[in-house]
Amino acid sequence: MTPDGAGEDRAAAVRQRVAAAARQAGRPPDAVRVLAVAKGHPLEAVRALYDLGFRDFGENRVQEARGKYGAPGAQPAWIQDIRLHLIGHLQSNKVKLARDYFQLIQSVDRINLAAALQADSGAPRPIMVEVNAGREPQKHGLWPDAVRPFMEALGQYPGVRVVGLMAVLPRVGRRELEGVMAEARRTFLAVREEEWPWAPCETLSMGMSEDFEMAIRHGSTEVRIGTALFGPRPLPAQA
Repeated sequence: MTPDGAGEDRAAAVRQRVAAAARQAGRPPDAVRVLAVAKGHPLEAVRALYDLGFRDFGENRVQEARGKYGAPGAQPAWIQDIRLHLIGHLQSNKVKLARDYFQLIQSVDRINLAAALQADSGAPRPIMVEVNAGREPQKHGLWPDAVRPFMEALGQYPGVRVVGLMAVLPRVGRRELEGVMAEARRTFLAVREEEWPWAPCETLSMGMSEDFEMAIRHGSTEVRIGTALFGPRPLPAQA
């Protein structure tokens, strides 16, 4: 965030746009959560948004979160007050680190990953299922028609609780994107109708900086916003 107020202006603009889109969809503004995607941005930028009232932050890589936020248990009080969401692909060998750093892992798309993420004791660990809404073979996530059987299979793991779906959208034209979002919404509603005890599925995470207003109109309850909040990612230092 910059000292000239640009960060505050971006945050205010995002909040206004989210509120307007929610009202158009017939929902109150607080029905849509803004997840601030901090990938590639320094800790100072995260702190600036925290000071503006943001509490949910998304990261794509476990290693970046480890380097940025410090060791669990030794973090400043404000970091302990935020909720970190992993929205990038999780490799099996990073599960232990992910469990230490993230309160919610949204990118679960494999049974063995769900099994490894189970809470050791106490309340089940909240997770979300990643949906490859555009059926793009180069991307991770379950295709929409595979979501229901996958969710049903998760019932054998009492240590996890599915709190939502994270829809990954393709970069396509507006008309095609409307159709993809509508299908993601139908998938979300179909899973909710099952009323599985292990999968209350309260959240549909769908939409990013370039399309979040359309996503809200299609039922998204969480939008993942990076550039519109933080501005462009800093360029890597030249060697």
